[in-house]
Formats: sequence, structure tokens, C-alpha cells
Amino acid sequence: MYMYQVLYVDDDQTLLKITKLFMELSGEFELTTMTSAADAVNCPHIMSYDAIISDYEMPEMNGIAFLKAIKSESKTMPFLIFTGCCHENLAVEAIDNGADFFVNKCGKSNDVFSTLQNNLKVAIERRQVAETMRSIHEKVVEMPKTLVE
Repeated sequence: MYMYQVLYVDDDQTLLKITKLFMELSGEFELTTMTSAADAVNCPHIMSYDAIISDYEMPEMNGIAFLKAIKSESKTMPFLIFTGCCHENLAVEAIDNGADFFVNKCGKSNDVFSTLQNNLKVAIERRQVAETMRSIHEKVVEMPKTLVE
């Protein structure tokens, strides 16, 4: 079984550890954690992850600025904002800038982590389907016209 490789960026080291433990219990995810979005942006292999999870409120670079930096490199990279900041305007801004999901950290931990896990799977699978469809389309376009008719 393939384990999804996920980067999780949050300045709260305790939450990084708890989230990593919970997400990896499923056997579906392997999380790499970082405490700085500014450092993550400069990571040479950042685009090799299957998805990125980011907190919103962080020093140096917030989650929306991080999201914009990632989406300027790859519009298809699954990206989730995972925050305790519950402002509706922030959720709208995140989605408008390309976030796949906006997940609130507040609530029962099992519910919060289950929501995060489910949304992460949906975002990754959505990307995989889009890439498969794009690949099929490219193959059809490349076929000699007589084979397509």
C-alpha cells in the first residue's frame, strides 16, 4: 500500500507531533514536519510531496502567503489550511487563492483529525484523477487522426 507523502508546516511543535502521530496511525500518510513556511518554500524537494498542510498564523510567512508561493510553482499541488483561526473571511481568502480545504483545529480532536485526514485524501485523489485525465487527453491528441475517427 502506498503511503501519501505530506508536508505539514506549523510553528506549534506540540501540534506538529500530535498531528503526525494521528495521521500516521492510519497507515495512509507519512508526514514530514517543518516549523517555518519561509524555510519550507526554500526546500528543494517541496514539489515532490503528495500534499501540503499549513497553519495560517506563523511568524515570517503566514499560511496564505505560503499557499500563494506554492501555487505559483504548481497550481495542482493539494494544499490545506489547518488553523485555529476561525474567521469566515480567512476561509474565503484561502479557497480563493487555491487552497483545497480549510480545516478548523477547534473541536474534538478525533473529529478534527478525521476531517483533516478525509479532506487530505480527497484533495490528493482529486489531483490524481485530474493528472490521469490530462494524460489520457494528451495521448488522444497525439494519436494519428485516422485512429481517433
